[in-house]
Amino acid sequence: MRPGAGGSNIAEEVLAKLKDAAKLERMIVAGVFVSVTAVANVPAMGDAAANWRSRISGEFDKAGNNLVSDIITMSGKDWISEDQKAFVKTMEVFKGELETARKYIETIGSTVDELGDTYRAYWVAIGSMVGAAIIALLVYQAMKVTPQGAVLGEFMSKALGLLVVAFIATVTAGLANILESAGGIFKVIFGGASFVQMFNLKPTGASAIDFKKAVIDVSPPSTWLEPKRDKPRPYGS
Repeated sequence: MRPGAGGSNIAEEVLAKLKDAAKLERMIVAGVFVSVTAVANVPAMGDAAANWRSRISGEFDKAGNNLVSDIITMSGKDWISEDQKAFVKTMEVFKGELETARKYIETIGSTVDELGDTYRAYWVAIGSMVGAAIIALLVYQAMKVTPQGAVLGEFMSKALGLLVVAFIATVTAGLANILESAGGIFKVIFGGASFVQMFNLKPTGASAIDFKKAVIDVSPPSTWLEPKRDKPRPYGS
């Protein structure tokens, strides 16, 4: 689905048409109430999907990985202590977890994109149905003012109203099933043992960080200063 920046919301447009149809046949009011439950900002969903898939995922993919790689390279220039190897190993693990997080973000973007397409298809289907129904309802309204067609016009108008409501109920039920499946995807992403359970990473208890007292040493990690120690006096002094 293309990002919807600046685009009109198809849900609002179709809903306005549906209300116009309800003015011609009161039975369609029930369809209005049903369809209102599926109103969504489709253009905004397109923007959100683009942000998840391109912007956020892209930052993790290139900027994040490149930064970690640069840190690893810089640490090996003049860091001669043995813990440099342990540091590199830790950063490699972190780099792998970054990639895992990026894949989760990509999945979120894809799911939001598919949901936007589903909503769009839902409203396009209803819009097509209502557009045709309004034309027919105008004909039936004209039939009602004639002695010969009054009864038939009323009957056809009610029958079409029932058909429109039944159609809306059917496609709305289908949309609900799709949303339920998408909800399961998000539940897997944000639940269980997934990496993006960020609240599990917050230190608690004795490990909790008091940022009011914490002090960060910003000196270069490769700088080594010889500790001060008492030296023996020169021989013969």
